[in-house]
Amino acid sequence: MAKEKDVKTNVMRILDKNKVSYEAFSYEVDEFVDGIHCADAIGAPHDQSFKALAAQGKSKEYYVFVLPIDKEVRLKTAAKAVGEKSVLR
Repeated sequence: MAKEKDVKTNVMRILDKNKVSYEAFSYEVDEFVDGIHCADAIGAPHDQSFKALAAQGKSKEYYVFVLPIDKEVRLKTAAKAVGEKSVLR
């Protein structure tokens, strides 16, 4: 009998390659949910839950911003933080 293959994201593959331990969670979603709903679905404390947002700078470089789940990224502030004129999500 064939072994069921684990479904992994690219982030999980990178963590595995670098021998970083992690615990993956999954939950059913049938509509848009925000970070707070995701944390609630897996029982994670809000103050220990973060989201990662990828953006591309005017220079065509890519950046990843990590922020608390209850915060929004301000693109002008993000651009200034990485020395770009502007960033787009």
